[in-house]
Amino acid sequence: MSERATDGNGLVSTPITVTNITVTQPTNLPPVAHATVSCVNNVCTFDGRTSTDENVPALVYSWNFGNGTTGSGPVPVRTYATPGTFQHRHPSIFPKRVVLFSPHPDDDVISMGGTFIRLCDQGHEVHVAYQTSGNIAVFDEAALRHADFVREYARAFGLDEKVAAGIETQIEGFLGKKKPGGLDNATGISQLIEQARTFAHEPRTQRSVVFLAVTAEEKGLLGSEYYATHPLFPAGKTAGVLNTDGGSIYGRAKNFTISGTAKLDLLDMLIAEGKKQGRYYSPDPHPEHGSFYRSDHFSFAKVGVPAISFGDGNDLVNGGIPRGEALNREYTDKHYHQPSDEWQPTWDFRGMAEDVQLLHNLGRDLANSQQWPNWSSDSEFRATRDKTAAERPAGGERG
Repeated sequence: MSERATDGNGLVSTPITVTNITVTQPTNLPPVAHATVSCVNNVCTFDGRTSTDENVPALVYSWNFGNGTTGSGPVPVRTYATPGTFQHRHPSIFPKRVVLFSPHPDDDVISMGGTFIRLCDQGHEVHVAYQTSGNIAVFDEAALRHADFVREYARAFGLDEKVAAGIETQIEGFLGKKKPGGLDNATGISQLIEQARTFAHEPRTQRSVVFLAVTAEEKGLLGSEYYATHPLFPAGKTAGVLNTDGGSIYGRAKNFTISGTAKLDLLDMLIAEGKKQGRYYSPDPHPEHGSFYRSDHFSFAKVGVPAISFGDGNDLVNGGIPRGEALNREYTDKHYHQPSDEWQPTWDFRGMAEDVQLLHNLGRDLANSQQWPNWSSDSEFRATRDKTAAERPAGGERG
C-alpha cells in the first residue's frame, strides 16, 4: 500500500509503503473500543476511538516501512475520534533545523514572535542569528544586572572574583558618564514639544489633536500599545497618527520616507504635502530592518488607525545619497545608544525644520478636514479599520 502523507500544516512527504502498523494502548487508559488499521483501495485508515476529551493521553502507533525503517509516535485522540486517513510525517523531511535571521535583538519578539512560536510548536529545531556588530543595545539596568551576576557566579564557584569585580566597576563608570541621547531621542522630543506649542498658539483646529510621548518602545512598544488599547478618544474616530523618532541633524534633504512599505491614504497626503516643499518621497531604504514593526505607530495600526512613522531623507542637498547613507552608518556604528550621542556644534537643523513644517502642515490640514484616511484595499489593517466605520460620521463630516 502506497500513501502520500500530509500533516496539518500542509507538509507533504514522498510516497511511502506501509507494511505493518500496530497500535499500542497506554496502560493508564480504559480499554480501547476500536483499535484497527485497514487498507482499502490503497488508503490506510485508523480507528482508535477512546474519548473526545483533549486531556486524555494520546494513543501510540508504531510503523514498519517497506525499506526496513521503523519508528513510533503519538496519534492524538481528538484527531482520530472518528475513522480517518492515517497520516505520517516523513522522518527525512520533518522536523527541520531552522535559522531565523534577526537584524536587531528585539525583532525575534516584536516582528517574528508568531513565526518563532509556530516553528517551535511544530517541533522544529529553531535557532536565532542576530545580525549585529556586537554592540547590542540593552538597558542600563540589564547591563548592571548581568555584571552583578558574573561577579556572584565567580564568588560562588571559586573563580577569580577580582576580574569580574573590575569589569563591573568599568561598566558602572561607563554608565555613570552617559548623557541623555542627543539624536535618540532628544531631537524627537524637542520637535514634539514645539509642534504642541505651535498648535496651541494657532487657531484651534476643528478636530482634537493629541500629543503623546510614549515610553518603553524598545521593551516591546509597551507605552504606545497601552494607549492604543486604552485611548482618550476611540480608535475608530481617530483620523490618523503621525509618529516621529529622532530628527535630521545633517542639513536639508531632497527626499523623505516612512518606515516600512505600507500603502495608505495618509502616505498619499504626506507625499502631496512634500511636493509643496519641492521634495520627493523615497520608499524605506532599509525595509530589512523591520522598522515598521518596531516603531510606535505599529500599535495604532494593529487597532486599525491609519498610522505612519516619518523618516528624514537620505538624499542630502549637500552630498546626496552617498553622504546621507555614510552619516547614518557612522551614527549607528559609533553613537547609537552610546555616551557619544550628544549634541554637536556641527549639527545642521535646517533639514529638521523642514521636516517639522511638513508634518505640521499635514497634521493641521487633517485636523481641519472632513477626511477619514484609510489603508489600501489589500492592507492587513484594512479589515480592522472597516469594522469601526459605523463610529465615524457619515458623509465626510468631522469627528
